[in-house]
Amino acid sequence: MAVEELAAQAKFAVERPTDPYGAEWRITGRGAVLHVIADLLSEAIRAFESALAE
Repeated sequence: MAVEELAAQAKFAVERPTDPYGAEWRITGRGAVLHVIADLLSEAIRAFESALAE
């Protein structure tokens, strides 16, 4: 069984998609929420860095 499992893992490592959840995150409500959170965090980081620079 261990040999079969290693063979399956090796096959998956070669054949797996780059971003297996990319399509789901782009077209679902959860994806939209994550996008908004990422935008808010990016803006907060930019604001924090600019405040430090002053």
